[in-house]
Order: sequence, then C-alpha cells, then structure tokens
Amino acid sequence: MIGIIDISGGLRGIYTCGIFYYLLDNNIKIDYCLGVSSGSANLINYVAGQSTYYLPRRMLRYRYS
Repeated sequence: MIGIIDISGGLRGIYTCGIFYYLLDNNIKIDYCLGVSSGSANLINYVAGQSTYYLPRRMLRYRYS
C-alpha cells in the first residue's frame, strides 16, 4: 500500500500540483491520500482523476465565443 500526505499551503500548493500532474499523466495510483489546506484541494483533483493543468487554456478559448 502506498500513501501520500500533502500539507502544503499557499505557494507550496503550486509546487505539489506538478507532482500530482506527473502522477496523473503517468497513471500512477496512490492507495491512501491525506491533505491539509491547499494540499487537500490538490488531492481532491488527483483522486477524481482531474488534471486542471489545461483548464486555463480551455477557459480562454471559450471566453470570447
């Protein structure tokens, strides 16, 4: 069993986002996740399998249509 704890807050949350993007892109599964502050928000996206990396581009594409 593999677990991860993310206790990031503020700008550290941006750093750990990259780690979760890597895990999602390479289909690496974590069995147990525990998060505090922005770490919990990052883990929610990871557990749901949602990468928000491409979200701003999509939003800009549809913003003026």
